[in-house]
Amino acid sequence: MKTSEKVTLIIIIISLIMKYFHVIGGNALLVFSTSFLVLVYYPFGFASLNDIQIKHIFKKESYAGLKCRRIVGSILLGMTLALLVAGVMFKLQSFPGSHFMLLSGLIYAAIAIIIMLVMFYKKKDDFLKKNLIRTTIIMSIALILYFTSSLRLKKIFYHDNPEYIKAYENYYNHPNDYNSYLKFRLLQEKINCGEDCFEKMKPTIEKEIKEDFESRNHK
Repeated sequence: MKTSEKVTLIIIIISLIMKYFHVIGGNALLVFSTSFLVLVYYPFGFASLNDIQIKHIFKKESYAGLKCRRIVGSILLGMTLALLVAGVMFKLQSFPGSHFMLLSGLIYAAIAIIIMLVMFYKKKDDFLKKNLIRTTIIMSIALILYFTSSLRLKKIFYHDNPEYIKAYENYYNHPNDYNSYLKFRLLQEKINCGEDCFEKMKPTIEKEIKEDFESRNHK
């Protein structure tokens, strides 16, 4: 892995630890760090996957010896890795769309790994070896999260708040019940903004929650 990837990975781990212990800024740091990694892979995958520094991407000599199919392959692989990383972030943050992103990314990654294995069997190329390892690691993380339920993630990150876990579990089992959704969302907002802020904003929050529930159930 490149230095930028290693540093970003360390920051992601730190943000997960902050998220686990409910340290302010943990969620924001997680979104920021994973978003940066997405950019490293796409649109800059053609450079980062070929070990070309960002400051050299506009220099013609940086691409000396690189075949067109390798550059195109790097772009496609970068898009796949970016999709997987984005899916991981969406799943960890409970954002909608994570299931589709992870599934699509896993399918594309599986195809990419098969192609790279066939090519590596024919030619022991260092580029293929590094990207096989990179893709396998990211795909494995995405695969684990794909088969991890949202309820399980809530139990992990809110291990010290049984009331919230119970409310979410009730909503998880009854997604079309407004009262279950309301209780879960109110507790969520209380955790996110703090008790004082929550009490001041409660009427507005309740109105927004109702509008959100109605819009979701009328799609």
